[in-house]
This record gives sequence, structure tokens and C-alpha cells, in this order.
Amino acid sequence: MKFKTIHKTTKFKITIGILTTIFIYWIFCLPSDYFKFPTSSIIESQNGDLLSARIAQDGQWRFPLADSIPNKFKQCIIQFEDREFESHFGISPKSIARAIYQNFSKGKVVSGGSTITMQTVRLMRKNPPRNFWQKIIEALWATRLELAESKEKILTLYATYAPFGGNVVGLNTASWRYYQKPAHELTWAQNATLAVLPNAPSLIFPGKNHNLLLKKRNRLLLRLKDIGIITQSEYELSLIENLPSKPHPLPQHAPHLLNYLSGNSFYGKRHQTNINYALQLQVNQLVKRNAKRLRRNNINNIAVIITEVKTGKVISYQGNVIGTGFKHNEAVDIIHAPRSTGSILKPFLYCQAFDEGYITPYSLIPDVPTHYKGYTPQNYAQSYDGAVIAKKSLAQSLNIPAVRLLEKVELNNFYQKLKSIELSTLKKPASHYGLSLILGGAEANLWDLNKAYSKMSWQLGQLNPKEIPKFGIRPSAKKHKFKPNYSSGSIYLTFQSMLEVIRPGDDSNWKVFSSSRKVAWKTGTSFGFRDAWAIGVTPEYVVSVWVGNATGEGRPGIIGVKAAAPILFDVFNLLPESSWFNEPVNDLKTVSICKKSGFKASHHCEKIIKPWLNKRAEEVEQCPYHKTIHLNKSKTARVNSNCYDIFNIQKTKWFILPPLMEHYYKTAHVNYKVVPPIDQKCLGSTNDDVMKIIYPKKISNIHIPINIKGEQERINFEATHRQKNAIIYWHIDNQYIGSTETMHQISAQPCVGRHTLKLVDQLGNVYAQKFTTY
Repeated sequence: MKFKTIHKTTKFKITIGILTTIFIYWIFCLPSDYFKFPTSSIIESQNGDLLSARIAQDGQWRFPLADSIPNKFKQCIIQFEDREFESHFGISPKSIARAIYQNFSKGKVVSGGSTITMQTVRLMRKNPPRNFWQKIIEALWATRLELAESKEKILTLYATYAPFGGNVVGLNTASWRYYQKPAHELTWAQNATLAVLPNAPSLIFPGKNHNLLLKKRNRLLLRLKDIGIITQSEYELSLIENLPSKPHPLPQHAPHLLNYLSGNSFYGKRHQTNINYALQLQVNQLVKRNAKRLRRNNINNIAVIITEVKTGKVISYQGNVIGTGFKHNEAVDIIHAPRSTGSILKPFLYCQAFDEGYITPYSLIPDVPTHYKGYTPQNYAQSYDGAVIAKKSLAQSLNIPAVRLLEKVELNNFYQKLKSIELSTLKKPASHYGLSLILGGAEANLWDLNKAYSKMSWQLGQLNPKEIPKFGIRPSAKKHKFKPNYSSGSIYLTFQSMLEVIRPGDDSNWKVFSSSRKVAWKTGTSFGFRDAWAIGVTPEYVVSVWVGNATGEGRPGIIGVKAAAPILFDVFNLLPESSWFNEPVNDLKTVSICKKSGFKASHHCEKIIKPWLNKRAEEVEQCPYHKTIHLNKSKTARVNSNCYDIFNIQKTKWFILPPLMEHYYKTAHVNYKVVPPIDQKCLGSTNDDVMKIIYPKKISNIHIPINIKGEQERINFEATHRQKNAIIYWHIDNQYIGSTETMHQISAQPCVGRHTLKLVDQLGNVYAQKFTTY
């Protein structure tokens, strides 16, 4: 008796132990991450439209977990797979009993009796072999999952990870692959078709066993009608809908954006972006049309990015031409690729020069032959105006005035400003780039440039900017403390100057039409015709365009105004009508400046104007070109009190440019009056203001090339004289070498060493300059 009692106690303890073990297993059976499958990377527009997708790392099209599933699919999948889903606790005794009966009746396994929850668990466990013990484990997991999650969440998990034929996994993936639209837009017939696929995904799917698939779909539709979920008319209409014939490719409207986001620790995730879906598609088509035109000249790549200024949202991102293939480097995302800037940085230089009081938009900047040690900038047209006003120089994108202005603003000063506007590609010191920094000597990318121009536009549109929105692709409510890089007044004057750039083609007469939108814009062309840039700014949008070859191959047609600008204005035509900036009255004031020189007015200036300028325009230097001179009574010669009757001297204000500037300026400006010569009675021994040596430059080191005969080549010297018909007598080291009249060019062959070049005109004026040959 005692032995039996002990035996019963032992059996009871063992039973309790087993049940406890099972209970503990049941409590902790579920993994912390239900599904550890790689998922596809997808990006969506601001309204949730699918822009692009990339296949998962295991070769499956498997979208990330959705937030919910559409009600139509929910009704279909429950009626087809698990009619008691809403009421059972993970397992259905009724379904199990039915499965046992069917299996015994048929003599083989025809039904597993699994609920949707059990099927979800099976997917979670990566489809282990089907046997009795696995069924028990699935039942335990299913009941535990029912306790842990809501019915809605379980359905969502099932719909996300269930197979839908081939390498298509999940409802959202299947809706795009088979119907090319999101799941919430599917019809009853389409939902019914997809609901029957997970039951036997390797046996039936679109393109395989068409009749069997159609039979299953129609049987499910009949069930939905019979229980009143759909009406008779919905049923009849659903029956006549065709089945999809095969999977379709997923949309690829922004593949470069997808690659960019996936490469920044977002692989295998769903990305909500700020992209405007309709605009993105329009820009895609526009780019393809232009690419077809440009490809005739072997120009293969285009990039476009559009920012909505007020919100900082990037609303279109076209990293390259889609569909051109590997041969034309379609995969390269040009938006983030460093490329030579050409002239696209010039507005930043002019804005800084205005902002720091170096010049005004009306100031004259020298446009003359310019030589630096090892560097000789040239204008695109290879001509000179002598002097050009700043806003015209910016509008015409003249190179020499820009280099001269950079020298005035100082290279390192400008370089630090570019760093402050976050041009991330400036990785070397300013000395590495030199003065060529303003003409494409550095690299930038379209992303940084678009952002910099967007910030300028945003600042100008704010009354009292304190916090600036985060500029970017993904939605963000974050704002940053605003630190201006330029004054609003300087930005406004810069954008006003950029309005004057002549537009391409049919837009060249845009001012004639009152309805035409104002766009401040700038182009750039890199050395060797490798990069064409165009960036346009309005208060609402900034559009940035790059055209060229990703390989760096130059082509004659890769010119900003010809290749990129037409695309820029085509893009603006896709955008809503925009306004123009209001004058930042708190940052502008009237400043008295010389009408002819554009510098701060002095008492020597003939005419003074008072335009609205930024406040620091008051710090601009006084006009250096107007002087008060003394003329004889007939105003034909300059005199002084030592050589002329003081009572007959005519005091006159005169606009006098330095000889080199004057030499070119008077050709382009017929109204320019050359200062009268000095009266012969008043001549001195030296006058540096009468003539100027153009070449060689002061303190020059000249290399004398050797020809094929082994002989030294001759050096060409050039000078200019204020008097049109002056005669210049040329001397090297006090040895006479010849004379010139009107066109003052002469060649000579000095030996290696240091020399002095001296010029003497017929009136005795002398000009001398040293140079070295080697």
C-alpha cells in the first residue's frame, strides 16, 4: 500500500513537472523577432505611392511589414482559409476534426486543419516538415501568439509573409507584381484571386494552372455572395474580370533615390519620402525626351532635383536617365557625384562681395587681359569689354571679372564662405584650388548646390528667420537654429542680377509676356565641356539640373545654356505658377553711388544715383575713376598753374579709366571720352597714366621656347596708349628695337636674364617695366 502511494506521488510529480515544463515553454516559445527574413527596400511618395523597390537579399520580393491589410482581402482570406478566425484562440477543434475525417476518408493527407494563426506560426518557423509533433508545436505557438497579439496584427503578419507564387511574398508585393497597384485599390475579384494563392503557391499562380486558379477564385466569390459580403451585381462583375497572365516588373520611378537611401543604413526597409508622385513621373518623362535628343551628340546622362523652398522638401529626385542601361552608366547617381563646377559658384561670390561691402551691383569690374603666375583666365567669347558692371558680369557669366573679383574678396575668405554653406566636396585647402576656384577649379555635387540655393531662397522669403526646416528627402518635423550666411539684401540683389541671364530658345523674350514667371537662374560649363549645370530659383521652388557623361567624357554640346537650361525651364513649366521675392526693406537702404562707376559717390562724380542697396554698400570704396582735371580754355588739353594762365583754367570732372581698361572699354562704348592730352608746355619727364604695357605683366618670368632648329623663339610684346594715333618707341635695356603706331605690338629676341622694357611716346612720356627671361 505504501509502495502504491509513493508510485502515485511520483507519477503526480512527473506529470506536474511535464505540465510545468510545457507551460514554461509555452510562455517563452515565441521569438523576440517573429520573422527574421530579409525584406525588399522600397520607397514611397509623400502620399504612399510606390516609387521604387529592390529585391530582398535572398532573391524574394518581400515587402516590409505593413501597418494593416485592406478589409476586402481580410474578408476573402478568412472565408477561404479560416472561417472561424475571429472566434477561435489559435486552434480550431472543429477544423481539426474535419481534417481528420477528410484524411481518413481519402486515405491520404488532404487537409491539415491549420488556422490562419497556425499557418502564420508555420511561416515564422520557416516551414518545418509536416508531422504530428510539428503540429503540436504549431498549436502551442498559435495559442501563445493569440495571447500576445491582436487578430488584426496576426492577419497582417500572415498577409505580409505568406507566399503568393514564384518569388512573390506578401500581399502588398503580390498586388504590385500581378496588378500593378497597391493592395487597397484591388477589386473584389483581384482580392479573391490573391486570397487563394497562399494555399498552394507552387501549384497555382498567375501564369500557371490558369483554369484551376479561376475555379478557386470563382468559388470564393460565390461564397462571398452567399453570405452577403458582396452583392449580386458585384459578384457578376467580378466573374468577368480577367486573371493576370504573368507577374509585372515593380515600378522603378526613382531607383537612384532608393539606392541612396538603402546605402545609408536603411536597406530592407520602407522609406516614406517627400517626393511628389505625379511630378516625379512627369520629370522622368521629360528627362527621357531630352536624353533622346542629347544622345545624338553622345551626351548620355542627366540629373534633376527639385526642392520646395518653404518646407525644405525634396519633391523630385532624378539621379540619372532611367532605362539607358549599363552601357550608358544608368546606375550612377549623378546627384551626389562630385563634378567640376564651371561658373555655377559665381552667384555665391557676387553675393559675398555685395554682403561684405566690396562692390555694388552697379560697380565696374575690370575685364582686360589678365595674367597670374601660371594662370591666364579667358572669357568664353575670348573678348574683353575693358570694364563691366557687376550685375551684367554675373548675368553674362564673364570669367575674367569673376577672377578679378575673387582676388579682391580674397581667395581664403571666399573658400571659408563656401565651406559655411556646406559644400561637402571641398576637401583640400584654398591654396590647392587657387583663383580657378571660381571657374571650375573645384568640384561640387548637385545635392549640395541645390541645398545652398534653397537656403538662400528660404531666407529671402522669411520676415524674421530664426528656425529653418530640415532640407531633405524624408519627412521631418525637425527645425534648426538659423544662422545666415549672407544678408537678405545681398541675396535679393544677387537674385535680381540673375534674372537678367538670357534664357534659351523660345524663352529668350520672356519679359515681353506679363504672365511669364520670374526665375533667378545660373548656368555653368566645366573646362573641356564635361559638365553642364543650370540652377533656377523662385520663392517657391529651386530646380537644379546637370547634363553630361558620367564617364567624364567631354562633348562640344555640353554647355550649360544649351544642354541644361532648356531642361531647367521645361521643369519649371511642370510646376505651379510662382511669385517673386518681396524687397527685404529692413535690409535695404538708399545709397549714393556714382552712376558711371557704381562705386560710392565722391565729389568728383558727374552724376549720382541713389538705388536701394544692402546696408553694407555704404562701405564700398569711393569712385576711383572720376577725377577733377584742369583743361585749357578750349578744353582740348590738360594744363596746370605752372604752365597756363590760372584765370583761364577750366575745372572739369572726367571719367578716366586706367589705360588697359580704357583700351578695350572705348571700343565697346562709343560715348566714352578719352581724357585730353597734356599740353606740350606742361609735359613732364614721366607719365605712367598715358600708356600701359599689356604683356609682359609686371615682374613676369617669361619662358623662351626653343624651335625645332634649336633656336630661341621671339617674344611678342604688347602695349596700349591713351591717344589713338600715338607713336611708341620701344627699348629693351636702353637699346632701341622699333616703333609702333595705333596697334602697339612688337616682337624681339632678348637673351636669358633680367631686362627693362621702356616705352617712350612722341610727346616724351615714358613708361618702364622689368621682366625676366629663362
